[in-house]
Amino acid sequence: MNLHIAKTPEEVKRLQKQQQALKQQQRSTPSQRGKRFQVATTAQTKEGPPSPPQPILRKAEEEDDDDTGMNALAEQLLDPEDIADAGREFQLGDLVEIVKVKTPILVLVLARQKNGTRYEGMLSTGLTVDFRPSDVLFHVPDFLQSSEFKSLFAKGLLKSGSGEPVDMQQLIHNTELQAELLPQVARRIISTFDRMSLSRQWAAILRLQHIYAEFHEKEQREAADLQEITRRIYASEEGGAKAAAAAASPTYTELYAVHRYLTRDPLHFIQEQCDAATYENGDDPKHVMMGQFRFRPAAELRRITEAIRMVNDREPQFSEFIRRAHRIIDLRRSGMLDNHNSAHYKQPYSDTDMSFLELVRAFIHAEVNNIPRNPFLYPTSEIIKPLRYYDDLDTDTASAFLVDMGVWPAWENVVTLSEAVPLVGHHQSAQLENMSRRNEKLAQRLLSTPMFNYTSATASAAAPAAAASTKTPGPEDFYTRDVVEELRHDFGDLPVYTIDDSGAKELDDGISIERTADGHCWLHVHVADPTAYIPPQHLIAREAERQGSTVYYPERHYPMLPDALSIQRFSLGVNRQTRAPQGVLTFSARLNARTGELEDYRVRAGIIRNVHVLQYDKVDRILDWSNIARMKNDVIRRRMQRVWHIDGNRVLTTSSLDEAAATAQHGEGAAMTPEMERDLVELQHWANVHTKHRVKHGMLMFSLPAASIHTEPFPLPITQQPLQLLRYQQPELARMAPPSLVLQMERAMHSPARLMVAELMVMAGRVCGAWSYERHLPVHYRTQNAPVGLPNHIRESLLEESNRNYGLVDFMLFQQARAYMVPASQQMAPGIHWTMGIHDLHQGYVKCTSPLRRYTDMLVHWQIKSQLLRDAYPQESHRHAFSLSQLAMLAHRMLVQERDIRKEQDRAKRFWMIEFIERMGRGPAQTNEAAFRPSMPLDWSTLGARHWPAIILKVSSTGATHSAFILDLGMPVRLVAERGKLQNNALKLGDKIFCRIFKTSRDKLLIWAVEADGSACEEGRDLDKLAVI
Repeated sequence: MNLHIAKTPEEVKRLQKQQQALKQQQRSTPSQRGKRFQVATTAQTKEGPPSPPQPILRKAEEEDDDDTGMNALAEQLLDPEDIADAGREFQLGDLVEIVKVKTPILVLVLARQKNGTRYEGMLSTGLTVDFRPSDVLFHVPDFLQSSEFKSLFAKGLLKSGSGEPVDMQQLIHNTELQAELLPQVARRIISTFDRMSLSRQWAAILRLQHIYAEFHEKEQREAADLQEITRRIYASEEGGAKAAAAAASPTYTELYAVHRYLTRDPLHFIQEQCDAATYENGDDPKHVMMGQFRFRPAAELRRITEAIRMVNDREPQFSEFIRRAHRIIDLRRSGMLDNHNSAHYKQPYSDTDMSFLELVRAFIHAEVNNIPRNPFLYPTSEIIKPLRYYDDLDTDTASAFLVDMGVWPAWENVVTLSEAVPLVGHHQSAQLENMSRRNEKLAQRLLSTPMFNYTSATASAAAPAAAASTKTPGPEDFYTRDVVEELRHDFGDLPVYTIDDSGAKELDDGISIERTADGHCWLHVHVADPTAYIPPQHLIAREAERQGSTVYYPERHYPMLPDALSIQRFSLGVNRQTRAPQGVLTFSARLNARTGELEDYRVRAGIIRNVHVLQYDKVDRILDWSNIARMKNDVIRRRMQRVWHIDGNRVLTTSSLDEAAATAQHGEGAAMTPEMERDLVELQHWANVHTKHRVKHGMLMFSLPAASIHTEPFPLPITQQPLQLLRYQQPELARMAPPSLVLQMERAMHSPARLMVAELMVMAGRVCGAWSYERHLPVHYRTQNAPVGLPNHIRESLLEESNRNYGLVDFMLFQQARAYMVPASQQMAPGIHWTMGIHDLHQGYVKCTSPLRRYTDMLVHWQIKSQLLRDAYPQESHRHAFSLSQLAMLAHRMLVQERDIRKEQDRAKRFWMIEFIERMGRGPAQTNEAAFRPSMPLDWSTLGARHWPAIILKVSSTGATHSAFILDLGMPVRLVAERGKLQNNALKLGDKIFCRIFKTSRDKLLIWAVEADGSACEEGRDLDKLAVI
């Protein structure tokens, strides 16, 4: 394991000494072969809350789980459709580089653990280590059977002692042989691969040292992927045929050599994401996890480099900055900065000052992105620690410093610095910002043109339509006419109902029911149609592909398509006041009233006019509740109705959702007509019929309160770059009062309107799958195979509860089954989706109802329209918008991108949840400004005295720290044991307890709680009453 990149002979000697010391440490560890790998840490044990009971605390790195494990678990629990780390699969024999405690380690993959969320790998020492797919930075698939493995070990691997060659095929399939040989095999494989890649790195060291200058300074490139950089490096190293071969397919050792060089130099190179690339290296194409690297902007690099130099050399400018910072913070904390006579402390920061501030921000950026061996740690500590205002250096204290210096608002969300999901507006990439501005201009250009003028009759001949569809627009050209206009079905005045939350602005879908003369009912799902205007190769489409979907954070959202287009042109109902026709893509089904099977189905381009915009709460009042898991007046329903509102003055209130809805402004406040009520009640009936079909085939749902939190106002302004006093750079932000926070429980399982709409969207996905399969249309099918090794008693219990409770199963029973479930995936052929109860291999399930916020849905719409043209004009050569191979290339990447977005959304939500909890714990005597400074100590006397009902999600093997979920707040917490309690498995999975919150960590995005007096909840006890404010 190489801990440093050696670039000079002196560094080589130092590296060798470190390796020898590490090996000596490993030999001296009293361990057996296969013992779990433990990362050494110098963290000291911390004490618990100021009042008894006192828990035993350990640093998160010392736990069996990593610091986000419990929160990641909760994220998976709350969305059963995609179990575990979907999109990243590893098999026995893969070689991966993972990060543990910010240290990169090469690991040979052994197996996936039973719970599906972790893998087990072996180090070169023979020890084993658990890791998550999100820990992986580099991936060599199927390495033990690759051509490169055979090249590295031309004579094969020999068994120790006997000298007999190891049969790799037997090793991969024989578990007994693995136990005997894997430790020695792993040691040789990893050390050989590591040594060869280091050799290749040294062979190209001069070229590697010029990557930044060549790509960024000379070619003005902002980013490049690992394959491109590696090809460039090794193609230029060789000549003739060797150069051509290297350019075509660099070896894995060469890829890893370049990867290691780039990741060990985060000052110049920022790994945006470990993305899924399809890579061919003498074998079949493989999905490989490789990095996309961004080059740090030259101006930012100069500022940071200069700041590091001044810190290291103790330049006078550095000393002067520390003196000024000390005085500013002192005045700010005393509340006297605004009234101080000296203008010196109110002047804008100089370029030198901004360099030091930029250095601190770079440290936070590296911490948020889990960059191994943060290079900004030492110089930042030299800035922070002399001030003596902050504790240990971490993201919390560094953020507090920037707040105290007046360049960040106190509520700055550091998750926006994540490179996994680059966001527009945060100046991570000039190219990204330019692209956004350009797309906004293109959006305004489209809005300046009239909407397509649909009529009930076909106005044009068929031939011109076919000709128009073959013309390829340019990258900035929108369609000037609808390519499927002559194919659209006019639904006339059929009422269409869009049902959403009161604040929703981009309405993707609407539902309707059509009663035919023969007594049948057709159910229609009408979907917004942005592809009527946007061609697949348009620049806006390319940006939608890059982002993947709209990103929702509590303080703002980052739209996939320009907001102006989604709201003013594409959203359903934009013409509802005039009833002007609007184009849609419609998925229709006629269900068997007894079985819920699809008796008939259609997919058509359509035209609608009569759109009604309704809210969930309003529709809930007229629908039937008999099939809902909990009734209107039960405890959980009351918990779902609660709204927690905490404003800038720390005033906490709760209110009923119904009361809140009564005072909110709704788009259409008029009462529903009897005809509308009849339609909605009948739509619910047919949705229930479809649900029963899925329940019969094993559909599984569970109910656990999940929190939704947002700020008021929304959206919050974005802090601009480079860092400067807000009073000069953004005076409106500097004057802004701290935002209020509103937290409430998601009610998907406790709202008949929500369940009805969700079920009809699933029906539309089945229709899309069946229609596409029938026509051999390439699309992305969403699949999930059946669990592996699921015990019969769990399977029978699931089926029994699901059939009895309309698909709902006990949460803890679902948890037992989850350990055997496999991740969802995207395939090019229909397959089963086990948890959704979809088992027809001739239909499958395709996501298609959210094209305003999901790029994969836009892909499906382009594909459908190309097929509609092929069906209507068979004599014309209409090709599919995307070929099978193109979609196959996109499928894996889109799934990984979706998982990354969900992960970052969860991190952003937890950031604001912690802010919410901290506001509850701040004393009333603190000033308004101090209440939002992360560095201020918290008074937990009030919050810590409250007993919060919680449920145990996971029991630690050590018995000291568990994972729990606070029901009233919908928040996951790390539950800490009292001294002498909760040992010997005193708590079990699913136990209901009362706990007290006593600590939060913005750095780790964790909430700590302690069990209250060891008292478990009595069975059937009304927990709701114990947490009412």
